[in-house]
Amino acid sequence: MTQATFIVADPASWIAHGRSPAVAEALARVWQTWPDLPAAASAEARRERFRQRVAAMRPINEALARESDRRQQASNFAFVAAKATAGEASEHDGMILQGREAHGYGWMESVRYADGWQAAQRGWPHACHHDGSDLAVRRARQAAYDRGFAEGGGNVEDLFDTARRSNLASLRADNSPKAPLTTPFSRPLPSAWPQPSDRPRSTPWHRRLAIVANPELVALIFDRPGAEAMTVIGIDARHGFVLLQPGSAEITAVAGIRSKGAIPEAAQLRALIGATEFDDILVAVDDAQLGIVDGVAGVLPLCRTMERTRHTRLLQRGQLRLWLDRGRKADDNVGAGHIRWGKVIHGLTGKLGEFTARYVGPVSPRGHLIRIEIPSGSPADGYATSSGALLSPDIVISNKSHLRREMAQALRAFCGATQLMAA
Repeated sequence: MTQATFIVADPASWIAHGRSPAVAEALARVWQTWPDLPAAASAEARRERFRQRVAAMRPINEALARESDRRQQASNFAFVAAKATAGEASEHDGMILQGREAHGYGWMESVRYADGWQAAQRGWPHACHHDGSDLAVRRARQAAYDRGFAEGGGNVEDLFDTARRSNLASLRADNSPKAPLTTPFSRPLPSAWPQPSDRPRSTPWHRRLAIVANPELVALIFDRPGAEAMTVIGIDARHGFVLLQPGSAEITAVAGIRSKGAIPEAAQLRALIGATEFDDILVAVDDAQLGIVDGVAGVLPLCRTMERTRHTRLLQRGQLRLWLDRGRKADDNVGAGHIRWGKVIHGLTGKLGEFTARYVGPVSPRGHLIRIEIPSGSPADGYATSSGALLSPDIVISNKSHLRREMAQALRAFCGATQLMAA
């Protein structure tokens, strides 16, 4: 017999397709008893032979259906029993097991029994929801629900039964011990923080905190001048929360979600943050890792600006760059606010306050020229930083792909500068 050959009257063919030996023998016996008719047989004889095979197959199919249902119920009960052994079963799960052990119910009857008991305990009305089963099955499940409802303290003959049970349920809830809140309601979770923007004012590097879980973002952070003074904490798959430095910025990416509030590294994060005061916090993690940070949100300090990256990896990198642009040295004065970008016939422009950054074009021998102008259209001459360094309105950059970033830095530098009296 080749692999493509299937002989219905041979038990080996049925066994090769996954049937047990007993079922294979029964199926093969049907075709042995009722073989195919010769080609010259009439249509009526063929229909009669088909009816004979259907009648012979009916008890086999019914036995297979009963066996499949028995295995499914055993699997369901085993799953609930495993939860009870691990201490993770709810009251509803426990009543499902009691319905099987105390009353010998099957799976659906045990579930209806647990539904009735839970409705009585919670103060809910007596209501059993039926599916599309036949009348006998619906009656059996209704009886199981009624028994669970009665054993849970319900009485369908009492007019004030629902009100009485509701009061008892409220009393039990008030007297039950309350689990401590891991995160106060007044403290927003990091998953609800907005995405970074250029509207908040700039913050000194040493008062900024970044939490990252992607190794690719760590190098992007420390490539920014001055970022070494910032506190950068990584989420490592092996060591939990770790403090990152420019020379040792290697972490193992975290791929999945951990249970909220069940992270043992919360104390470790508290020790890393210590008594440091922050004005700006960024959570740069993927959506699948937000559960880790949400679980330790109570450790993070409340500060002026709290943001997180969102959406795709490409957009997250852009948002991180935008957040890094708001960093400054402790003794620098830079302008804050939203930069209004525009496209004109001569190139890209950006406006912040009274200043306009305009792309002039390429310059010789190499580079691209940016000019900072005042409202009259003339170059912004005579402006100096807080340290007295004179700012030049003409800025030459070598890489045009950095045009927007260089223009933003120049605009903020001029908005934080002072105009000299001589000018």
